[in-house]
Amino acid sequence: MAKMTRAQRAQKICNELNGVRNFMTERARRFVDSCELMTIESEFGKAYDNGEDLEEVADDLADEWGYVNGFPEICTYMDDEIRESMHPEYVGATDKEFLQEYVRRDPDPDFREILENEFHVYIDD
Repeated sequence: MAKMTRAQRAQKICNELNGVRNFMTERARRFVDSCELMTIESEFGKAYDNGEDLEEVADDLADEWGYVNGFPEICTYMDDEIRESMHPEYVGATDKEFLQEYVRRDPDPDFREILENEFHVYIDD
């Protein structure tokens, strides 16, 4: 394989980042601000250079920032009264923090089963 020029490598990374940005925007639209976007681009640039799986890097960042894939849909399975009572106190919480507290307040084992079986989300006791 021929060695890429600096411009070709930059263009390739740019193309990858555009794909990643679209992926992350869809996946993590709730927490990406300009500073976090720079962090994402930096992490993906390093991952790309190291031949890492970009989807795994995205999962790691989402996990680190407390993002839970499918959170809006998960909310539809919550008890409305419990969920609404938590809003004032947890307005700035991450998805994970909110879910951990919700599971603590709602003893319904069916909800935890839905989290695990449908969304692959596991909440520690």
